[in-house]
Amino acid sequence: MSHRNSNWKTLKDFLLRLDPTKSGKVACSKISAALKAHPVTTANVEKMEALTTLLDIYKEDKWSLEDLLFFL
Repeated sequence: MSHRNSNWKTLKDFLLRLDPTKSGKVACSKISAALKAHPVTTANVEKMEALTTLLDIYKEDKWSLEDLLFFL
């Protein structure tokens, strides 16, 4: 798997944890198309991994997407 595909998988996993519904999957498809022009960087992936950890820790508090985006 290329570095770019690995970055996309990390981003996709993060987004689907935020919204595992059909609309979340549709959003991932749209983002995948957009990434052909704007690839995900390693620094962004590290930030997403940190946010995923926060999501796991605070899952019971039902954080919203807006709460998590605050950290970006």
